Amino acid sequence: MEDDHQNDQQVNNPHINKVLKTYQMSAPRSLQGPNSVLDEPSGAAVAVCSPKAPMAGGDSESGGGGGRKTPAPAPPPPPPLHPVLYVPDQSGCELFETELEWEKIACFMVGGEMRLCLPQILNTVLRDFTLTQINQVCDELRIYCSRCTPEQLDMLKHCQILPVTAPSCGLMTKTNAERLCFALLHRIPPPAAPVPEDVVTFSFEVFHDVFGKTRGVCMPELYTEKFSACIQCVECKALFAPQRFVNHIHRFTGTNSCHWGYKRENWKAYVKVSHGHPDYAQVVNLFETFKEQIDESATAHFFSRKRKQVRHTKYDIIPIIT
Repeated sequence: MEDDHQNDQQVNNPHINKVLKTYQMSAPRSLQGPNSVLDEPSGAAVAVCSPKAPMAGGDSESGGGGGRKTPAPAPPPPPPLHPVLYVPDQSGCELFETELEWEKIACFMVGGEMRLCLPQILNTVLRDFTLTQINQVCDELRIYCSRCTPEQLDMLKHCQILPVTAPSCGLMTKTNAERLCFALLHRIPPPAAPVPEDVVTFSFEVFHDVFGKTRGVCMPELYTEKFSACIQCVECKALFAPQRFVNHIHRFTGTNSCHWGYKRENWKAYVKVSHGHPDYAQVVNLFETFKEQIDESATAHFFSRKRKQVRHTKYDIIPIIT
């Protein structure tokens, strides 16, 4: 009877019950269990039995000792929770067409960003520059290219964009292609232009921070026809149309940043009123009204340089039907 009493105390030890309960709660978050609960401040040793093994000093069956109880095995802990990681889709093989500096360039849509055919860019948009000049700018802006997959290479050859003997093809994101063209084609600003003071009675400062912040003075009264130059750069004093001012950059910034999703046709969202104007809210409303009055069809015509108009999709790209 004395042995039975000791076994009952060991089985119903409140500390063991606490350890088992804590283990069930913390096991999904730990690979080693609740070690901190096992540490007793008094240094007393506590025996913890495995759920699958019988208690020491007694039988596992109730018939061997007159009313002795066997502890119920603890339920198995749930499997540990791991974050779900998705690999970006790198297998886009559907060929599209977009415009870069008024030239049509083949591209693939991968991960939500257009990847343009690099040989086409070099042979059309940047044909007046050497590979040394292009590589130097790519190093300055930290622009990197990826290599197309075998399936994408076959598609480019099938559409006669690349020769059948081409061993590989580089792909550049649309945003990085725009940065490269800005640095090579638009680095030298046009000459300064005088402002007719007898016409301008109202002006305010605007800016854009596309790849590098540029400030200008907007004079809406100078916008008398399509693509009239009405924004003067504060630094070089050159005049630009609102659609073209967003492409004017003196110093590139954010070379250590990942640039993504730029579209020059969204210039209205990029050109903003500078803060600090005494009537800031009123000027913002005036500038938004001014931008809404600019003919969008004219903007499309301006960017295509009188080329055949194309049908715009969600990504401003056109599928190539073969």
